[in-house]
Amino acid sequence: MTQTIQQQRAAYAMKRVLDAANDVSIHSEYKSYASSLPAMIHTNGLGQAAAFFRSKSAFDKEQSRRTTKEKAYFLLYQTLSDWLCGQGNTITPMPKQPYSKPHKDKPAENYQDMLEGIIHEDMHAYRLAQAEAQALMGWVKKFAKAFMVDKSNDQQNASDKASS
Repeated sequence: MTQTIQQQRAAYAMKRVLDAANDVSIHSEYKSYASSLPAMIHTNGLGQAAAFFRSKSAFDKEQSRRTTKEKAYFLLYQTLSDWLCGQGNTITPMPKQPYSKPHKDKPAENYQDMLEGIIHEDMHAYRLAQAEAQALMGWVKKFAKAFMVDKSNDQQNASDKASS
């Protein structure tokens, strides 16, 4: 069965969001950061937004030692990086992406991180990656809102029901 790129994006985003949703402690941060990333990409560009998210993710820290904010940043960064580099095997087959090709400096290896692709590839690949990032993050944002509960909204709904 052939799927459109939009269907593949949606399937990938849903899988990654549902995986992240297993950790209830990050729901609020994940939803918030997923909502802000497309605007950040639009305003500052993909490279700046990616560098910001990677810096906030405590990338080099052991996973069990990350705070909830760092986990949310990490998961969103990894979701976007894996998509743009064609990594992760979340869906099969992964569609060809701007950075899912051999590394310019190491032809035997593909890019493992979107920042490597951003730094080494040309402006055409960057523009494609930025457009692809916006399209993917639209799905991530929608699925995060659909599948993740916000503690503050739950508390507000509970108090609304109690007062009725």
